[in-house]
Amino acid sequence: MQTVFSKRHQRALKSGDLKFSLPRTVRGRLRKATEHFDFSYSYYPDPDDNWSATTTASEQTQLALHRAYGVDHLEALDYETNLKAEAEDLSQFIDGAYPNKVFDAIELFNTELDQDRALDFQGDTNRVFLEEEQPWRLLEGQIVRLDPTLLEQGAIDEAVNQLKTMGLEGALQEFKDALNEVTGGDARDAIQDACNAFESVMKSLTEGKGDAHALISQIAKMGLFDDLPRDTQKPLKKVLQALPILGNELGRHGQGKDVVEVATRYAKLAVRLAGTLILFLLDAKQNMEPPPAVSTTIEIDTPDEAPF
Repeated sequence: MQTVFSKRHQRALKSGDLKFSLPRTVRGRLRKATEHFDFSYSYYPDPDDNWSATTTASEQTQLALHRAYGVDHLEALDYETNLKAEAEDLSQFIDGAYPNKVFDAIELFNTELDQDRALDFQGDTNRVFLEEEQPWRLLEGQIVRLDPTLLEQGAIDEAVNQLKTMGLEGALQEFKDALNEVTGGDARDAIQDACNAFESVMKSLTEGKGDAHALISQIAKMGLFDDLPRDTQKPLKKVLQALPILGNELGRHGQGKDVVEVATRYAKLAVRLAGTLILFLLDAKQNMEPPPAVSTTIEIDTPDEAPF
């Protein structure tokens, strides 16, 4: 079972660094989304017995929440009495649980769905967040906090989708780690993981090794920028170095003997840069690949016998 939202950000939630609320309208729409995508299926509780039972994705989500919290019952606010009460089902839990636990439920419900359902559920969930002007996104099964500008531009979404499509799992995990660290307020770690994701993409494209400077030189030698004049390519290489420089100065390493406090806005800058630069490199790589060959051979269907 994956680590849920409230466990990933336990320190930030306890310290008060991560505070947020979920309006009832948002809760209602998230509840409706889980109800819409809920489904039942049969399973065999005992692999040595042919007896089968029926369950639903929402019921399995409740059990997963029990295991995550180490409890036998889930509690949620009863709006009629304004008191905590046992949640009879997942819908009641989403309506009245603490916001971070609602996100736990959404993430775990997503894991109960098959690939197609999960993709559609993710789209519906993100539509709710966007239309209700909430700074959250469900990306690859994990809810992360994003700026409204990033939500509108879609740079983060597109970077995640491209990394997944191209099978760059290492870079994808590092990018997701950076997003989670921004959410939890771990600015230094977020900057470092954003840099790691960018460097992992360069290593995958070049199949090379070395630091960011060496990898950028290898990227240039691949011919990704050959549609530009040679003199124009030099400033472009400097642009690609912006993120590694930020990582060296403000990331986990390289701060020197004096500890430098890094504000979250610099972590957001690093994530924005990583998403944009990753998209740029992947797009450049795709553009330099030759288009598929088009056959010019005309096939004539010759009958075995003359039609007369």
